[in-house]
Amino acid sequence: MRLLALALVLASTSALRAQDEPAERRTASEYVQKVRSGMQQMVDGDVVGAMATFHEAVRAEPNQPAAHCQLGSAQRANGDTTDALTSFQTCARLARQSNDAVNEGRGLLGAAQILVLDRSRRDEARRAVAALRGFADTHALVFAGPSAEAMQRALDTIIELDAVSSEVRQRREARAAQNDS
Repeated sequence: MRLLALALVLASTSALRAQDEPAERRTASEYVQKVRSGMQQMVDGDVVGAMATFHEAVRAEPNQPAAHCQLGSAQRANGDTTDALTSFQTCARLARQSNDAVNEGRGLLGAAQILVLDRSRRDEARRAVAALRGFADTHALVFAGPSAEAMQRALDTIIELDAVSSEVRQRREARAAQNDS
């Protein structure tokens, strides 16, 4: 009985404290709830719903990086790599400004992954991977340097294969043109 009474007192005290909290703390709480809800929607496979929820979180706290990273993940899963890239870059920038190494690394990694897969943006991909490697060098506990180096090697291989593929295509076209004449 005493435990029940104590629990009721604690619960009512917590409720009163929540009412007395400043608006920014309540908003932050709403923000966290939105981010968590969006993450659960992603787990449940509701990518479009998650994007909407992450957008709400971003509107509630536009300078918090986590929702931008989560939004980027949802946008990428939905096939919208242009907006995902912007979200990841925003996440990395905001995280760097607030000394949030975890989200900075997530943002840099997300941006690099998108750019590495975009054949038309190889120079941007090189810069993004270089930024990720630099981050890994200074934040070894957050992001493993060998992973960044592996991404660099993968990008180098992709660029080399693109060049070989282009040469082969040119040779085929030249032979076809020669055979037609």
